[in-house]
Amino acid sequence: MPSPIHTAAVCPNPQKDHGLSVTRDAIAVLAGCGTKPILPLSMREVLGGKLPSAASFVPDDALFDGCDCAIVLGGDGSVIKAASACAGRSIPVLGVNLGRVGYLAEVEQDELYLLSRLCRGEYRIERRMMLSVSVLREGQEIHRMPPALNEAVISN
Repeated sequence: MPSPIHTAAVCPNPQKDHGLSVTRDAIAVLAGCGTKPILPLSMREVLGGKLPSAASFVPDDALFDGCDCAIVLGGDGSVIKAASACAGRSIPVLGVNLGRVGYLAEVEQDELYLLSRLCRGEYRIERRMMLSVSVLREGQEIHRMPPALNEAVISN
C-alpha cells in the first residue's frame, strides 16, 4: 500500500474554478485529514485569508519541492502542465475535473471527500508515459510540441 500523503501541492485554476470555491473545499478536506496543503504564492491574494492554518504559500517555482503529491484542479490542460513539472521528480498527480470531459482527471468536483482516502494512503498509482514530439525535416528539427501525456496525434 502506498504511503499516506503528508504534504500536497495544490494547483488551482481560477479560469475553471470561478471564485475558487472548489479549491477552498479541497484545501479544507486535505487539512482536515492532517495533510499540509501547499499553494503557489501567486494565489495568495486571490484565495484571501479564509484558509485553514495548515495551508501555506510558497514561491510558484518551488511549489513541488518536497511535496508528496500534486492535486490539480482544472481540466486536462492543467493536469498535463502539472504532470510535466512533476515527471522528473516522481511526484504523483491527481486531477480534479473542473472541465467538460476530463479524461485525465480521476476525481470529479463532487467527490472531494475522496481526498481523505489519498491522505490515508488508500490509493494506487497508475504510471503514464510523457511523450516528446517534434517534426524533423532532412534531419533538422523544425517544430517541437509541448510534452504530451499518453498520446500525440500526427496529421497533415
